[in-house]
Amino acid sequence: MRGLLQREVSQELGICTSTYCNWEVGRTEPEIRYLPAIYALLGFCPFDPAWSFGERLRAAREAQGLSRKEIGRLAGLDPGTIARAERDVGGLARKPTRAVRTVLRPARDHFSAILRSPRWRD
Repeated sequence: MRGLLQREVSQELGICTSTYCNWEVGRTEPEIRYLPAIYALLGFCPFDPAWSFGERLRAAREAQGLSRKEIGRLAGLDPGTIARAERDVGGLARKPTRAVRTVLRPARDHFSAILRSPRWRD
């Protein structure tokens, strides 16, 4: 991130500087539990409106720091159904789709609000 030292970003995220450095050079990737803090620190929406339902589902799930198992439990679905939805496998019933959307609505609303802010309208 421009203008911030690796040490400062690490402190903000509650991680070791070496962990951040590994993320930065692509040696490792952040665990899902860190993604909400990363998105908040970045201050931008990671969603592209052209993404498929599965891509948006995965991004929204990760934005909330939820695993497939956790989102499945909240939506009353098994993790395999969540995985199939994220891969855009056809034949997913409407009920599971609606359940997932309901659970993930807070993330969508959060990032929609960010996009409506004056900073991101330009």
